[in-house]
Order: sequence, then structure tokens, then C-alpha cells
Amino acid sequence: MPVARKRPVPALRNHSPFRSHFSRVRSPRASAAHLLCGALLLLGTASCLDFDCHFADSSCEPVAALLLSQSAGLQSGLNAQSQLYVVDRSNDRIVRIDDMLGANWVEFGTSGGGINQFNTPEGVGVDVNGAIFISDSFSRRIVRVDDMIGSNWTEFGTSGAGINQFNVPVGVSLDSGGQVYVPDNGNGRIVRIDDMVGTNWTEHGTMGAGVNQFDSPEGITVDASGRIYVADQNNHRIVRMDDMSGTNWVSFGTLGGGVNQFNGPTEIALDAAGRIYISDSGNIRIVRIDDMVGTNWVDFGTIGTGVNQFGGVGEVTVTSSGQIYIPDQGNDRIVRIDDMTGTNWTEFGTTGAGVNQFNAPGRVFVHTFQTAAGF
Repeated sequence: MPVARKRPVPALRNHSPFRSHFSRVRSPRASAAHLLCGALLLLGTASCLDFDCHFADSSCEPVAALLLSQSAGLQSGLNAQSQLYVVDRSNDRIVRIDDMLGANWVEFGTSGGGINQFNTPEGVGVDVNGAIFISDSFSRRIVRVDDMIGSNWTEFGTSGAGINQFNVPVGVSLDSGGQVYVPDNGNGRIVRIDDMVGTNWTEHGTMGAGVNQFDSPEGITVDASGRIYVADQNNHRIVRMDDMSGTNWVSFGTLGGGVNQFNGPTEIALDAAGRIYISDSGNIRIVRIDDMVGTNWVDFGTIGTGVNQFGGVGEVTVTSSGQIYIPDQGNDRIVRIDDMTGTNWTEFGTTGAGVNQFNAPGRVFVHTFQTAAGF
């Protein structure tokens, strides 16, 4: 059983079963949003079920808006804007900034187990209404707030292995129907619920290394066809299945540091082409493959403190435009690159607990929204 305590993030290859994680939060948009996503489908630009198009952020929004505004004028008078939400893991807070310069820095949370407090938050996401979801891992709960001052704080989960209980929940992902998926790391299972009161609790997986088994599952995402991808951390593999019964279980990866190998993968993200990105945390690198047999394997990153180097990778995020965000946990910074060769490397943050500082950042969520032109 995992111990409910905070631990420093290892800078090298010593891998913890409870590294930071947050699977992206997705939520169905309003009817106009579905029209936008439908336009993408018709144009063959992307496959999507919701307005987030099942990427690691909601940045399908400006792409869809552009397509429709050019073809039908449906989005005239709107501007797309983005904000970055960062899990500042060991500072027990969530940070929001407008860009990679730290503009309009806002933080929320203090250390503890009460309201407006976190004990090693592992991830963050934002839904269509602007509600913020946080996985508060060592408080064994999921939290939802309306804004960055904690309005309408709602929490779900207690410590345990039964229904409505978690043992280090390390992420939250919403599918197009609003169902919530949680990797229940310490219980070796993934959980799906309909809402923040646990309606229709469904779980899949037992502790182990075989089919329908997990050992410290971390990352989770759902693709356009509803297939579920899981980073099976301590089995050093990624898994794809069709549903919460494990139908058509496929796994990929073995332990190691070479091609087709992982050392404690903690996250999965998908891009517009359906390519799979993996945070290979123990190998301090990001990996991209085309499919679940490892076609066109590409990896990026080495150990270090400079450009194209990481001290410890957090949960990878890929936007619809192809930009890649990586929390560099060991170097207490977040990084953005344009591609898997590190083009236009941009970093932000230094070590500390103040403004423009992080302590083991674990997740970056890119929230894109629309405002009226001129605002």
C-alpha cells in the first residue's frame, strides 16, 4: 500500500509509483461547439466527439472557429484566447498564467486537507463552463471549483479501495458525455463516474501485469471513437481498450531505455493526426508513435538543465496546432516546443514558492476560450 506522504521528485531514473499526473479534462460543449467539431469531421481535419477534439487542451476551439468563420461566418466577432493552468505539485497549489512569460499570474491553494487546500495535487483541467478540476492525490479526492478563488468547492472521494474511494487518484478525464475517468493509482484500477457524486460508479482492472491488470496506472485519455488509453506506469507499458470492460485490450512497451521501451510512463496525449505522445518519466524523455505497435518511434530529451534537456518529465500536453508542453519537474520549469526536434524551445519558471516559481510542476493544461472581439 502506498504511504500517504509527500516525496521529492527524483531528478534521475529512480522512479516513484506516484509521480505527478493529470489526464486532460474534457467536457461536451454547447450546441454551437458541436457544430464546430462537426465541421472538422466533415472537412476531414480531425476526428472528435467534443469541442476539445480529445486533445490535451481545448485548443481545437480556435481551429474550428477559424474554419467555420471562413466558410459560414458562424463565429464572426469572436476572438480565441488561451490560458495555462499549471499544477505546482510540491507547493500544493494551482497556478494560472496567460502566456509563457507568466503574464497575469494567479495562484490558488495552500497545503492541507481542508477546503481550498491540497496535499500534492497531481493534475488540473477546465471544462466548458470554466470549472476547474483538480486531482488532490494524497487527500484521496477529486476537487472541482468554479474559479481561481475556490468558489463552490466540491470534493468527491475518501481513502479506501471500495466504491467512492481512492488510493492516490492521479488524474481526471471527462469524455464527450461528461463522464469522469479517474486512474486510481494505488488500487491498480481505473474508475468511471457520471458526476461529482459518484453516480454509476464503474471500475476496471486489478493489481497485476496481465490483461485487464494495472500496476500504478497514471495517464488516461479517451479518443474520438471512445477507446481508452492508459499509461500503466509500473508495468512500463501503455494500454488501449475499447471500453470499461477491457474489450480488445492491446498493450505496447517493455521495460528499458531503447526503442519500444519505457521506464515508468505517466501520461498519454493524442494529436490531431491520432499520433500518441507518452511521458517516459524514468527515461527523462517524451516519445511519439503513430500507433499501438510503435510505428515511427521518435523520442526527445536527455537528462540535464539546458535546452532540450529535462530533470524529470511531467505530463505531456499536445495542442491542436501541434505545440507540445512538458512540465520539467526536476528543473522546476515548464517547457513549450513546436515539434519533436525541440524547435522554438521556450521555458518559464525557476525554483521556489513565489511568483514565477515552481516546485516540481506536474501538469500544464492549455484552456482556450472565445471572447467578443475587442475584449
